[in-house]
Amino acid sequence: MTESPLTPPVAPDLIVPVQLHALTVSEPESDPGYFQRFGPNFTKMLEEKKAAEPEPGRGTQAPGTGVYLQWQLPEALATAHYDPDTEETTLPLVPNRWLVVRHHRVPSGRPGAGEVRAAAWLIHSDYLEYAHYDSAHGPGEAAFLSDDPETGAQREDWLGRAVDLRVEEWREPDNAPDLFLTAAGPGLLAFAGFQPYHPNVFSFHDTLKDLEGYGHNEPAPTTLSYCAIGWYSDDDGDILRRAADIPGLLPPVVNGPADVLRALGWALPGLTDRDDDGADAAEGPAPGPVRTVYSGTALGIPWDYYETYASARPKDYKPRVAVGHSTGDAFAALTHRRTRSARTAGLVKALYHGSIDSHDLPDGAAELERAAHTATFGAAAGGTTWVLVPRPGGGDEGLNGPVPPHLVDPPEWLHQLNTDQREFDALTIELAGLRERLRTLWWLKELPGDHPEGFDSEAAAQLDPEADGSPARRAAAVARRLAELALVIPHGTTSEEVEAAIEGFSRTKRLPPELELRRTFEESYHRTSDPVVVVEGAGVGAPLTRDPDDPLPCRTVEGLLETIRAGDEQWAPPAALPPLDLVEETSPLELPVLPAPGRALLAEFALLDRAARTADPDEPGRTVLDTALADPEQRLTGTPAEYTAVWVQPWLPMYLQWDLRYCPAPYMTGERVNWTFDGERYTWTGEGADPGNGQDGPEWISFANRAFLTPSVPHVLAAQTKRLARTYGQAGAAVLSRLRAGLGNLDLLSQTLDGFNDHLLMRDTGARQFTPDDVLALIGEAGHVAAPGTLNDDARFRFQPLRAGQFYFRDLRIIDRFGRCAVLTAVDGEEHLKFKPVRSAEATPSEPLRENINAPARFVQLPPRLLQEARTRLRLTSGMDGRTASAPAGPSALSGWLLVNHLDKTLLVYGPGGEPLGELRVIRTSRTEQRTEWTRLPSSPYEHASDLEAHHPHLAGMVAGLLGPIGPFQALMATINERLGETTDAGTGDTAVPARLVGRPVAVYRARIDLELKGEPLTNPGWHHALDPEREEYPAYTWPVRLGDPYLLTDGLIGYYAPADGSPERADYSTLYVTAERPDDPYLTSIGNGASLALPAREPGKEVSHHITVLADPHNPVHATTGILPVVDLTLPAEHVETALRRIRAAFRLGPLLAPVRTPAAPEEERRSGDGEHEGLVMIRPASWHGEWTWAEPEAEGGAVRWTERPLLAADSAPHPDDPAPQARAGYLMLRPALEEDPA
Repeated sequence: MTESPLTPPVAPDLIVPVQLHALTVSEPESDPGYFQRFGPNFTKMLEEKKAAEPEPGRGTQAPGTGVYLQWQLPEALATAHYDPDTEETTLPLVPNRWLVVRHHRVPSGRPGAGEVRAAAWLIHSDYLEYAHYDSAHGPGEAAFLSDDPETGAQREDWLGRAVDLRVEEWREPDNAPDLFLTAAGPGLLAFAGFQPYHPNVFSFHDTLKDLEGYGHNEPAPTTLSYCAIGWYSDDDGDILRRAADIPGLLPPVVNGPADVLRALGWALPGLTDRDDDGADAAEGPAPGPVRTVYSGTALGIPWDYYETYASARPKDYKPRVAVGHSTGDAFAALTHRRTRSARTAGLVKALYHGSIDSHDLPDGAAELERAAHTATFGAAAGGTTWVLVPRPGGGDEGLNGPVPPHLVDPPEWLHQLNTDQREFDALTIELAGLRERLRTLWWLKELPGDHPEGFDSEAAAQLDPEADGSPARRAAAVARRLAELALVIPHGTTSEEVEAAIEGFSRTKRLPPELELRRTFEESYHRTSDPVVVVEGAGVGAPLTRDPDDPLPCRTVEGLLETIRAGDEQWAPPAALPPLDLVEETSPLELPVLPAPGRALLAEFALLDRAARTADPDEPGRTVLDTALADPEQRLTGTPAEYTAVWVQPWLPMYLQWDLRYCPAPYMTGERVNWTFDGERYTWTGEGADPGNGQDGPEWISFANRAFLTPSVPHVLAAQTKRLARTYGQAGAAVLSRLRAGLGNLDLLSQTLDGFNDHLLMRDTGARQFTPDDVLALIGEAGHVAAPGTLNDDARFRFQPLRAGQFYFRDLRIIDRFGRCAVLTAVDGEEHLKFKPVRSAEATPSEPLRENINAPARFVQLPPRLLQEARTRLRLTSGMDGRTASAPAGPSALSGWLLVNHLDKTLLVYGPGGEPLGELRVIRTSRTEQRTEWTRLPSSPYEHASDLEAHHPHLAGMVAGLLGPIGPFQALMATINERLGETTDAGTGDTAVPARLVGRPVAVYRARIDLELKGEPLTNPGWHHALDPEREEYPAYTWPVRLGDPYLLTDGLIGYYAPADGSPERADYSTLYVTAERPDDPYLTSIGNGASLALPAREPGKEVSHHITVLADPHNPVHATTGILPVVDLTLPAEHVETALRRIRAAFRLGPLLAPVRTPAAPEEERRSGDGEHEGLVMIRPASWHGEWTWAEPEAEGGAVRWTERPLLAADSAPHPDDPAPQARAGYLMLRPALEEDPA
């Protein structure tokens, strides 16, 4: 054990409060219909390969009458911590001894009738019936797992026992085992939460049989109070001593006990509220606690065998249920239904998703919808690329400074590193796919029961790493190669380790200090999430987690309750505790192993019990405890424990349990597409589904499961409001703080329908035994196993890798910690037909499954979604070829630039680096005919448009499509003007770009679009498919990709040229796809829903790509929408854009211009050097704020045309008799950027 930071010589025990829940079950309340109590069955898990936890509705048990107690562990003891170094998750040990004390009045007819006496039980929480005690002390109560000492195999064991201290003296067992108990028990997340899972471990059932009245068979009416005190039987297991052993629990530096308590989320007055940690400069940290004791009470419980007691449990069928594709989606729909206000729904949705700050901006609503759509997917890493970048503060001179040689011509080792990384990423995906297949084969082979003939032998052959061509052999080879690659790639399990690995790698490559090796991340893969249910009015009584700003207040003995005022009296804890009942010699409890604070806690409990039993003389109808807790400053001396309260019947929602029926509505049936895409979302046409009778049967897929319910909606809303409050002044923050308090108390519970998607893939996500070590390296570990069904199962129908259809609930209910139920809908009385969940817009069916189907309002629609991880890839490619373009070292994606000259009504064309190429303008060829012609710009070598083909092939194709009839040219000019007027000008502040004097530049660049699956397509794990899986149909389906968003001010798309037929890498420049819905020229075609860019989703290496030429605002991104994946966007690298824009020279056609040339007088030194003879053109010179103006005109020379460029000389009123006669000239006024570098 690591040395604890808590080692003062003298320290008090820390008393940590726990919530003690007490459920009374009277005879009327014991009806099994009110409960869903079940426990794990490890025998079935081990022998039949079943999930440890039973399916909904199976293995339920009726409760017994009496009182069920459950002590809820503090969050710090129920929180797991993951160690990235060992890849292990650690939970703290929990107290393994609990004393439960009950105070009651002795029934009539018994000795001491009417007196308050006590009963006490010692809960031996870590008692293992077989493994530790060989049944020497009777049976355990909670199902558990232990190792058989003879075989080493796991077996079902039984944990926990209760010892009645009135009839048996407690002694600590000899040779007690090391402490092992955690909140997860045998490995079940619900073990410490669901009371039927842990009887006599974290709960106790008091049957009250000892309180049966004389001559009666049921407990007599009385008032009860309970106290539970817990501790570690071995102080070395205490959380305060073990904290340093739990990775990630404590901060890197712990200066004393206060830091440990803060890390646990606990507070102790006089210690954690001191900035100096209670330390004295000379003596060091003040003594702090080194041992914990846990205590909770349930006070003033009325008991009557024939009575029922009110609780927060909602009435059956009353809570309102909303269903959506995400929590925010469902909550917004619920809000809209409640308020009838779309704006209110939008505001709460924006608050939930964290976009409330920008919601009222022009693009706020669109950004919210994009964020909400993205929230319906889970993300996974998509790969890594390594780049060299200037180190911050390393002498980089900015955009106008020289690019370091290492960035212009990257070293060979960087290329090799990226090659290795790409191989590593690809093999990682391949290995995951191989292991999934091998795990399926191994699991099916190990399942008990009948198997298809020859299945086991063929599966064994494929699982044999030594067999040639087997998947296992390939998996082993891939694993070995990954291990080799891991040695040459910087990597680590934490960000700190990764940074250290990068620095070490950089040193081995002798990277210059001004450069930095940095990893960039490829687009993430995404997989659609399960649908979400939000329940309003479920009776929520506790937040999701304790507010970090409100740590759990703990106490020491010195801080216990001292007195309670009752009328004019002051009650103190009694000197003598109530005697034990049912013993020959009545005497108070004596328990030598009880920790030091135990006696004081029992005395405090006796005081509280007295107050809970006594009517307040000043407040009729209330007890002394009621009034004392309502006014603690006036009526209490000392500090009552957290959670001290007068008892109410608990309702503690924990599970959402459902049984639903799903009817697939296939995306395609043969050649017919059953879903239409409008550019944002999919709508079902009403065709392709086969709902049968609309209720059940072979056409429906049944799915029953349960999952944890959480009050995540109020938790997230409160957290978002807290974040928002930090951005406001004091007055605004105060309003938001009040709003936060209200939002945090909303009665809302939510949960995804966990396992829904996996069920459609024939996977079972139930808790099972760990994979044996002998096959773990081969098949890996996963959170699911194959669910092949029976040998005659229609696996082809059940396997749905593309989710699209509708479902309804046959049964939906909330189950609380004790197993009590609140039914939301059920088949009883055909309530499921009356059930009308609130559905979000996209979850509302666009068509009924069948005409005149019964109760259509019960159905929820799920639009098409891939159940395999996939991604939309929108990447820049080289302006010259199809290579991927990346900054700063990769090829530029730019093909060129366009600049509309409104003055001349021409279109200026520039190269990718800003070099002038030519001008498109309309000329008149006759009185009635006009044509678009190409004129080269000054210094351009391209006299004819066709000359561009060699060096600027995509510009050449685009220009060629504009020459001739003026329709395409005018349509393009109008489209550019219209779209630029509809988008935000993000470059307005760039005064160093003189081209903006003409207009907003338009970038022409190349991009590639594809839809990529993560690995090989999913395959059917059914008995008759697993050995030789068929290729599914969904990778052949095509999905429209809509480029651009006409309703988004920050979308920069003007248009694009799609690939030509039969040539995916060559664009068709005869048609420009634009965002306008009804363009009025044949040259333009509406993008519509993106059908022109429809693509199938394929695995890497087999993807189908579209290479397109994009016209866009260079400062704004271009968005791509598929509906089946999150929206992605593409932005040009700033370094490519800014460098080119600052080199673009604005050109204004001018003529005829009557102006002379003149050679100005130069200074003497320039005349002597010969540098002063510079002929200039005399004219009125424009302002030179943004650069230097020159005049360029063509001149004939030897049968060829060359361009002469002269500076401008300002015209003045002085006589210049030596000037030559003015000549009429035609040419261009050129503006050279002031900061332009010499291209050479």
